[in-house]
Formats: sequence, C-alpha cells, structure tokens
Amino acid sequence: MKSFVRIAAVALAPLLAGCPGNPLEDTVCTQEARSAVSVELRDARTGAALTGPATLTVREGAFVETAEFPADLSSIGVAHERAGVYVVTVSKPGYREWTRAGVSVTRDECHVKTAVLRADLEPAQ
Repeated sequence: MKSFVRIAAVALAPLLAGCPGNPLEDTVCTQEARSAVSVELRDARTGAALTGPATLTVREGAFVETAEFPADLSSIGVAHERAGVYVVTVSKPGYREWTRAGVSVTRDECHVKTAVLRADLEPAQ
C-alpha cells in the first residue's frame, strides 16, 4: 500500500506544482534581491549596445530612485524587490531623453517579476 501512495504522489506532483497548499511542494525562496526594473541601452539607429555615462531614473508617486550606468555596462537594474507601476527615464549625453510610463512590476510569493526594458536612444542630432 505504501508503494502505491508513493507512486500516486509522484504521478500527481506535476499536476499540483504551483498550487497553493500543495502538500508535495514547499516554496523555497532565494536570498537574492531582484530588480523591479532592468534597462538595456541601445543606439536606435545602429542597434549597438551603449554604455555609460547614462542616468536611469524610476518613479512611482513619491518614490524616486536614480542609478548611473557604469562605463563598462549596457544594462542595470533598480528598485530592488519593489512592485509598482513606474515611469522610467534614461538620460545620456548626445542622445534624446527616453521615457516609458506605465511599467508594471508584480511579484510572486518570493520576488518581484523584473520588467526588462530596451531603451533605444535616438541621437540628439
């Protein structure tokens, strides 16, 4: 009888995965802090990756976070573990300001679900 119960439990596990109260699966959350918003910089004309200097700003109501793109990175993340609906702005010398409003970030039982954006920056001239 015990082997039948074990076989049934193994067979049902895929069907129960992700179900609240699933007795066969406990949620195990990682200790990492995930970005709510991640932005990759690209040149709109060439498609080439751009690196810093550039400034990323996210806003939701009174919350504002600003981060600087390092000279060797074309993407960064901000607003760690903070769900919300954001206005995202990127400023880079020699390019027009890029803005995206209504960027929605939700969360699951452990972390935020990162909104991954590609900022195609238009040269200023």
